[in-house]
Amino acid sequence: MHRNTWKGHERKVAEFFWTRRTPLSGENSGHNTHSDSLSVWLYLELKRGGSCPRSWDGISKLFRDVGAKAWAEHKWPVLVLKERGTADNVANWRAWTVIRLQDNFEVIACVPLHTIRTMLVRHMLPEYVYANRPEPLPPNTVFRDVQSEEDCSTSDST
Repeated sequence: MHRNTWKGHERKVAEFFWTRRTPLSGENSGHNTHSDSLSVWLYLELKRGGSCPRSWDGISKLFRDVGAKAWAEHKWPVLVLKERGTADNVANWRAWTVIRLQDNFEVIACVPLHTIRTMLVRHMLPEYVYANRPEPLPPNTVFRDVQSEEDCSTSDST
């Protein structure tokens, strides 16, 4: 395995979710996140090859750890498992995440990455954009074209 292969896989997953890979190693990056990406709403953690747990006990323990870190950062946890021999089509890589059903009942589910992206676009992103929208301008706001620097000056003409 080439020493940059895992970085390439982290980069592919991050770009799949419209973000960038966290440089260095999560907590050492200086970006105030332990995630493998710089996403503001997703906590992405990628495990590949031999570091992928194979049993439900291993997966659930790892997901609980990822979930605890994600919730502490107010992000949605996504644990991506890329096992040896898996094709490089990122959209079909397996990922574990929390799916909230009716009445706030939550389940941990294994779905392809494209399913998580679809859920984001249809459900989570509109709420995030709405919650983080800028305050509307007051109704009496006046816009004018600035022709020169003198128009921007704050000189007192008294």
